[in-house]
Amino acid sequence: MFLAFSFIETLGYSSPSFVLFLSATGAVLFSVILANALVICNMSLALS
Repeated sequence: MFLAFSFIETLGYSSPSFVLFLSATGAVLFSVILANALVICNMSLALS
């Protein structure tokens, strides 16, 4: 996320609505990745 914010600021797209959109997108993406990792770990524990 830090790299994404830095990249966006170097391009000049630092409007508050775009920063909010980028933050929301990052939060959703992080939660999806975390949920998938949790499901995979629980499945591997159940199968072992």
